[in-house]
Amino acid sequence: MAFQEITRSGVTFYASDALSGVVHGFATRLGGVSRGKFDSLNLSDTRGDDPDCVRENLRRFRVAVGVPEQAHIYLPLQIHGTVVWRVDRDTDPAPVQADAVITDVPGLPIGVRHADCVPILIRDAGGRAVAAVHAGWRGTAAGVVSAAVAALGEQYGCVPPQLYAAVGPCICPDCFETDADVPEAILANLGPEAAPYLPKRGRKYHPDLRAVNALWLRRAGVPADHIDIAAVCTCCRPDQFWSHRRLGEERGCQASVIMLPEEGIK
Repeated sequence: MAFQEITRSGVTFYASDALSGVVHGFATRLGGVSRGKFDSLNLSDTRGDDPDCVRENLRRFRVAVGVPEQAHIYLPLQIHGTVVWRVDRDTDPAPVQADAVITDVPGLPIGVRHADCVPILIRDAGGRAVAAVHAGWRGTAAGVVSAAVAALGEQYGCVPPQLYAAVGPCICPDCFETDADVPEAILANLGPEAAPYLPKRGRKYHPDLRAVNALWLRRAGVPADHIDIAAVCTCCRPDQFWSHRRLGEERGCQASVIMLPEEGIK
């Protein structure tokens, strides 16, 4: 499995072989109409960008990845926790506080926003359901992606060995320098098995959030060869991504989206 960088209709995004058969994309900042610090495909409407620009950016992203142009993407109000939001045809489009979204409805797109945090998209091999997960370091430590896997089973009967997951572009361990609180929180929940992903260099730690989330997925029963990890860092690539670590609050946001095709998985 591998990630591919794709440019379609002027919008650049990443896609994963692990999600073959479902509509999906991990956005970059390229291909939109926003200006200044939001240049150009800002997909957040809460950071002070022109709302008309954000709407056009979302439309362009939908078109590029294959989501119906007028479809509403269910994006949660992210709180760095483990709440999973189930959405259906009649779900109120107003966002709720959550860090994972699940659905079994074909043609209904779900997603998460991010700028260094880990976006994870999951599909069921049989086409039963999909999930979108936002894992900052707190959500990573708490196991939000494991909560999403459990919810897919509880709500839709998905079994972990039939799930495929793509861990999208996020901050790399070289760029993510932290104090001891981050590795301590991760070790408290995952134990010594996580230690290799929490190296210390001098006085600081450099957690590999991608690898820790992959460990949570394996612990939840998803086979290792069903997990695709993007070797792309949002902080290393300011030409392609906004990075909270690099830019602080003076930035836009990427988004990642996934949708079951209306005609079913082929």
